[in-house]
Amino acid sequence: MRIKFPASSTLARLARIVVCITLWLPGGRVLAGDIDPAARDHLDRGLVLYAEKHYEAASKAFSEGYALDPRPEFLFAWAQAERLAGHPQRAIELYREFLTTEPPTQQVEASVRHIIGCEHEIANASKPEEVKPPPAPTPPPPPRLEPLSVSLVAVGSALAAVGGGLLGGAELRYRKLENIGTYNEFSQQFPTHTAAAQRLRLGGSVVLAVGGSTLIIGTILWARHAVKRRRAREQHRLSAVLAPTRFGGAVGIGGRF
Repeated sequence: MRIKFPASSTLARLARIVVCITLWLPGGRVLAGDIDPAARDHLDRGLVLYAEKHYEAASKAFSEGYALDPRPEFLFAWAQAERLAGHPQRAIELYREFLTTEPPTQQVEASVRHIIGCEHEIANASKPEEVKPPPAPTPPPPPRLEPLSVSLVAVGSALAAVGGGLLGGAELRYRKLENIGTYNEFSQQFPTHTAAAQRLRLGGSVVLAVGGSTLIIGTILWARHAVKRRRAREQHRLSAVLAPTRFGGAVGIGGRF
């Protein structure tokens, strides 16, 4: 049901005074007696709605009044309601139409100022939202070399050195026999040096074999960890970024190459 506000009502008169000051309208022209009575009803209703900040409804009332009596005052009030209702493009059209009626300088300045403000609002709304790339991920700490691999390499190296020393001692025993000058001395010392050399050779071979195996296992573990560290660095250098665009999305790959 349409609510009408009589021209003589206190609410309508108060709305005219307050809103006409807000709209920069010359009160004499708006409240002139030659206005169409039906258009006046729409004007009064629109001014009250405008004062109550019901801008969509006020815009409709002003447009209906303008259709009955196309007065410039309706255009300016209509443009104001459209602007405050969040329709800057429609407000610009109405302000420009209002300017064709050759209004007073004060209203021209107000209309031009509002047109510029609406154009800025449209330009800002049309700008694509800037998508900030996600922050670079914190590089993961490189995998630490397990103490086991270090220990195996150290122990294996030490055992290999000990085994080599024992084999060297066995060789020295045999060389001492070669330096003996007499047969009697050679026959006396041969069993002792030979037995000692054999023990050294056997022990050296066993220790060298164990040390070599331990060294190989430790080296393999060390190499595996080195590969893991290299892969971790390569994964940190490359990063994929998904960003929305006007046509859907885009995937970018960034990093150091």
